[in-house]
Amino acid sequence: MVKKLFALASVSALAGLVSAVSAAGCTTTETQTTPDQDSGLTDAKKDSKSVTPEGDGGDEEPTDLCYKEDQVDTSKPAEGYKNPRIVPGACEPTVTKVIEDLFDANPSGVKFTDIKDALSDDPGCAECAFGKEADAEWAPLVEATSGQGFIQNGGGCVAAVSGNNDCGAAYFEWDLCLNFACTDCEGSDAQSCASAVQSTACKDQTEQLGKACGENVNNYLKACNFTGWIKAQCVDGTVADGGKD
Repeated sequence: MVKKLFALASVSALAGLVSAVSAAGCTTTETQTTPDQDSGLTDAKKDSKSVTPEGDGGDEEPTDLCYKEDQVDTSKPAEGYKNPRIVPGACEPTVTKVIEDLFDANPSGVKFTDIKDALSDDPGCAECAFGKEADAEWAPLVEATSGQGFIQNGGGCVAAVSGNNDCGAAYFEWDLCLNFACTDCEGSDAQSCASAVQSTACKDQTEQLGKACGENVNNYLKACNFTGWIKAQCVDGTVADGGKD
């Protein structure tokens, strides 16, 4: 069954890092690893046209791409990356089952407040799981200052499971780029976009993610799918000692 997190999407969950420079220099590795579709982050956005595969060079005109190909600049996002707030043992390991059951009972999507209600019986876990946008370190789920929604702290999860804040920060910009470049893509087009733009609109961010996270980058992305975000910061609590301050 495909699970949806708050009925929202991050297209980076649709495709792993398909081309990454894993170390300084020009060595490129093709990983071809794609996170499971039972990831918790599934849908994309609006109606879009299909990407036309390469043909035999006939007279057929190519269909317009739903995504952008010009390099995206994510160096100055409205809200930059913040190191994760990690509290080992704040939640029992069974918290992942509580959240899974919540999604199973609400296959069309779960609201931010539903997650809060589900964790309300464990104040210590809830305190770890939720935070404010203005906090110095970000919780797994961050309430936007505008009051208009939340931020799922994917970068914080990646930092926690990798033990490297530089890796988390690189993921933050990569995810930001993919979502911007693919904003007009939907369904299978979104998955195609998430792979295609890694060599075009998000080439710089893709290379930086590979450099910062190394050869295990796709393992980190998989670990942060679905309930991984709360497990990493509030159950396992891998402390990121090095990297970005």
